Amino acid sequence: MNKNFILLLLISIVLMSATQICGKDNEREDLIIENDQFKLVVGHDAIVKSLIIKSTNEECLMQGENIAIFSVTQERPYHNEIKLAHPNKKTIFQANSIHREGDKLVVGFELIPYKVIIQVKETPTYVSFNLNDFITDGIYPEYLKITP
Repeated sequence: MNKNFILLLLISIVLMSATQICGKDNEREDLIIENDQFKLVVGHDAIVKSLIIKSTNEECLMQGENIAIFSVTQERPYHNEIKLAHPNKKTIFQANSIHREGDKLVVGFELIPYKVIIQVKETPTYVSFNLNDFITDGIYPEYLKITP
């Protein structure tokens, strides 16, 4: 009985340690944008996880909706596609990856090969997001250079 108890205790400690390590890895992947007013948490897959108003500690997002923080809208068909055969329509591409480099966010999108750089300005009263640049190097051959 004593050996079983020690074995059960050892297994419990190992499982709790593994759970804590996995939790820390997930926290590292989350992007946090925060000021005196609110805290925004975005997953590495660009899905918004939480938006909390600090003064009331109120969660402002409906959980489980899986909404991306950014999207890109293009008029399609695009450049080399046949515009006479296919009328233009808007196509929306949702963000599917995001990471932070200093005060800039690098955002990737589903189905399109380029990424965008978004400048983030955090002040005590507001946060602003400004489109800074597109990363298009090496995604198209020179003869198909397309400006997004």
